[in-house]
Amino acid sequence: MINTPIEKDSPLILVVDDEKSMRVLLRRAMEKQGYQVIEASDGKECLEKCSKRWPDIILLDAIMPVMDGFTCCSELQKLLTEEEKAKGQQEQLNTSFLLPLSAPRERTPVLMITGLDDPESVDRAFAAGATDYVTKPIHWAVLRQRVRRLLQNGQLIKELQQQNEQERLMARMLERIRYSLNLDVILNTTVAEVRQFLQTDRVLIYRFYPEKKGVMVVESVVFPWISVLGTTIENYCFSEQYAELYKHGRIHTIEDIYTADISECHKDFLAQLQVRASMIVPIVIREQRNWGTLEMGRLGDAENETSPLPLASNLPQPSAPSLKGSPTSEPKLWGLLIAHHCSQSRRWQPAEIRFVERLAAQGAIAIQQSQLYQRLEAANAELQRLASMDGLTGLANRRQFDEYLEYEWLRSLRNGGPISLILCDVDFFKLYNDTYGHQAGDECLKKVALAINEARQQPGDFAARYGGEEFAVILPCAQKQRALEVAEDIRRRIGVLQIPHVSSKVSEFVSVSLGVASFPGKQWLSISSVSREGLIAAADKALYQAKQEGRDRTVVQIC
Repeated sequence: MINTPIEKDSPLILVVDDEKSMRVLLRRAMEKQGYQVIEASDGKECLEKCSKRWPDIILLDAIMPVMDGFTCCSELQKLLTEEEKAKGQQEQLNTSFLLPLSAPRERTPVLMITGLDDPESVDRAFAAGATDYVTKPIHWAVLRQRVRRLLQNGQLIKELQQQNEQERLMARMLERIRYSLNLDVILNTTVAEVRQFLQTDRVLIYRFYPEKKGVMVVESVVFPWISVLGTTIENYCFSEQYAELYKHGRIHTIEDIYTADISECHKDFLAQLQVRASMIVPIVIREQRNWGTLEMGRLGDAENETSPLPLASNLPQPSAPSLKGSPTSEPKLWGLLIAHHCSQSRRWQPAEIRFVERLAAQGAIAIQQSQLYQRLEAANAELQRLASMDGLTGLANRRQFDEYLEYEWLRSLRNGGPISLILCDVDFFKLYNDTYGHQAGDECLKKVALAINEARQQPGDFAARYGGEEFAVILPCAQKQRALEVAEDIRRRIGVLQIPHVSSKVSEFVSVSLGVASFPGKQWLSISSVSREGLIAAADKALYQAKQEGRDRTVVQIC
């Protein structure tokens, strides 16, 4: 594999493991992805490294001498908390209303790497502050995916924080816009506040869409002037050269449409809208080619191109508003903030123009915040999905199994309904691995997992990888008979696959043994002392009995 070139500004990974060979493997794997890597051999050295420079992500071994990964993870959270407290005390000394607020440091994600996969160790890792975990032996594709997702999530948060740090507090009129993450609220607040401040007749936002058209998406208008909300503009009186001027922050004002130097078709168009004077301020956002994310923001489809511009003509050439971005950023014209004075001509004052210009800039930032928040929510949802999924089979992992069983067990007790559990074990799987190799074993487990997943009969049925070659199926509201039918269907489906297994002592093909535990429900509550753990124990006992009786069969236990 060709290594990805490592850039100076590429993400920094801190690898913490007491085994040098593992550190070397992790370093090579990360450097192949183009990341910078530093190492620490124990938790204490990890803290020392972080006190000098915080990495973008920490790959932390759980079991180490001097200071283990669990303790180290807890100490990292304390270190971050102390930093945030010191920063907060410093900001309390800043009483100026106009100085920018500094965003808190995003907590560096910790990816725990452990050979422990029991529920207690997993719970302990998350309680200590771990963001995610992978188990040894490491599934490298899963590790790369987890690291990439965590870094992308961290980058989105950093962008949002940097943007907030660059903002200065404006008048209280702008606060509702600046802190809202709902785009409709942002836009409606913007037009309402501008109209109130300017004491004008109509303020609207024109949004650009593909296919050479745009729409009046938000409006604040007073009686008796007509509403133009929802109007689609496809007027070819306006040259596309105006798009470039607007894109670079040009502002256009008309004091009186009848004396302005505009075309007749343009004048007629404005007259139809009852416009006598107008002010047009572009809402410009910037796209930065960095990690596929945005610097100033952009809302809407990626293919959204500029359409012919309404309400524009001979544009004056004042200095453009400050829209500084990185050298790789490009201005994108998202829309126009437009003020209409309908009752008479009007001379727009410089202070009014500056106010609307600043508000449009804040609106662009707020639009970007809204999009970044949506993307951050999506990224967090994806991380949650990955944290609940077994990387090899795609089924739910043990952690998700425990959570779902707890939920369904309590629901069963509350509603008095039945619940059943199936534990499934691949017969002589160790011999399969010894005969065909671990890669073939992985493929075998994937096929078995798929067959188990396809055997689910109802939407609430839940399949998970329980550990190693063991699988589990939770069947809410299922009595003994349906649980037995599902178990036998699983066994049949795996038999139909006819996966060769010459080392098996019960069949020439891969087979499974299944233990079923069924809790009947309400009628047994008065005499039953069964717990969630008891349900698992009963299924495990049934599985053991199935193995003792010769394997490749199903045994049922009633709780």
